[in-house]
Amino acid sequence: CLLCCVVCVCFAFVTSLSLMCCACMRLVSKILLRQHLRRTGRPGLALNLGGIGNVSACILTADRNRHGDVPVFLGFDCGPGNMLVDALMRKLFGREMDEDGKTAFAGRVCESLVNALLQEDRFIHQRPPKSTGREHYGEAYLEDFTAKSNRLGLSPQDCIATVTCHTHTHTPTHT
Repeated sequence: CLLCCVVCVCFAFVTSLSLMCCACMRLVSKILLRQHLRRTGRPGLALNLGGIGNVSACILTADRNRHGDVPVFLGFDCGPGNMLVDALMRKLFGREMDEDGKTAFAGRVCESLVNALLQEDRFIHQRPPKSTGREHYGEAYLEDFTAKSNRLGLSPQDCIATVTCHTHTHTPTHT
């Protein structure tokens, strides 16, 4: 795999970055990936799970004119990050987020609903580079999810567990 090395950032640093806007996060990812490449000589990958999940990658490509490898930066959205879980927590529990995943852990994942959502999701089937946001994973998407989970008789905790699993399935696991 060309993207064989994940950039590791300490928890305190990641926590301080969590309030950055997307453009600043992309810049920081690019800087960290470039430093990683210089230190190790290996490609790197950074995953940002904000409202929308996105991937930044630094790979080496041969440049015939410069006689050597040149770093190339790629980036694309991979699906919903925390936005669906946070919106559903506000709707069902009146809380801003599922702190430490406690609500999701209290529920059970409805695999059939996760699979159905993935089959219907036109964004997940697009090839990178791609971009998404609230226009796709916004209120209408959440209403559709809520209606389907109500028809299946899911508890509020099951809804959070299921939408959390759904978010995880959008996260790239290989290249």
